[in-house]
Amino acid sequence: MSVFILKFGGSTLGKESDVMSALPKIAANIKQYVDKGHQVVVVVSAFSGETRELRDTYQSFGIEPNTCYADYILAMGEQKSSVVLTNYLNNAAKIPAASLVGAKLPIFTDNNHGDAKIIDIDTNAVKSCLNRGLVTVIPGFIGLTLEGETTTLGLDGSDTTAAFVAGYLGVDECRLYKDVSGVFTANPRRVPSAKIMSEIDTESMLTFSELGARILHPRALEAAIKYDMTIRVLPSFADSKGTVISKNTKKKKIVGITYWQHEKDLITISVIGEIENKKIVEALKQNNIKAREFKTEFDKTSSTVLLDNPDDLNQALQILHTLAGLDDETAALKAAQMNFFDPGLINIRRKK
Repeated sequence: MSVFILKFGGSTLGKESDVMSALPKIAANIKQYVDKGHQVVVVVSAFSGETRELRDTYQSFGIEPNTCYADYILAMGEQKSSVVLTNYLNNAAKIPAASLVGAKLPIFTDNNHGDAKIIDIDTNAVKSCLNRGLVTVIPGFIGLTLEGETTTLGLDGSDTTAAFVAGYLGVDECRLYKDVSGVFTANPRRVPSAKIMSEIDTESMLTFSELGARILHPRALEAAIKYDMTIRVLPSFADSKGTVISKNTKKKKIVGITYWQHEKDLITISVIGEIENKKIVEALKQNNIKAREFKTEFDKTSSTVLLDNPDDLNQALQILHTLAGLDDETAALKAAQMNFFDPGLINIRRKK
């Protein structure tokens, strides 16, 4: 009997008004593991848009961000979704389940409210539920200081929760279900020829994430490295093997293209692989796109340029995707038939 850690994000759950149509599909996914005799831990995010609404709530009452009071309010989203899913599993899907909300599962963090780091997890309650044959549902994104105050883990914190819980339980693979088919060589909404990667080494994926690929939070990858664990990114409601992220995957010379919008008119584009900045700048210049070399701490494994005009982003990404030899007509057709969120366009300092 194996233990499986499954994470379902807010885009999978949908908005609160749409959740009842998503729950049967999520339950069917979970049931596949249960029917095979596996023990299952499910980590859930808040409903789509819920965290944003909760942020608006505390701001409307003058509560400062990144404080214990703000975190108490933000934590309500994940706690609600975990209870809703647990109730559905027990009653409608007839799958015995338990929700470990609040202090039932102490995920201890530092005191950095709004962007806390996990320092320890007491897994006794999880093991107890699993030993009783219960699907164990955990609210992601939420932590607890040693003094007992609620914290939150920052942007995409549920991925981090799932990865660390998997690590503490000694699970070999953590499975993250998302509204994408896996990790692509570039954002397929902006680069039609982007192709899905069946596998990628953990260190390259960490660089990919640090430089703007929002599909997976860097801290989740740091957990994978620390606990020698594989992460698999899968589509929530499609039959696909997704992308395997593992340290055992052979490192490729070119991994992909990503970008980061630090602010409205400041966008950097990175080629993760061995192409010099000067070559990138020259390729863009030949297409009448102005860019400048931009130094980052990842210079050994990537090259980054600063784009002068944000309106050139899509064209620049496609040019560099072609330059790196990553184009593939078949993959482009598949990408065009799917629905993707935008993994870029996030502020460098933004919290969840």
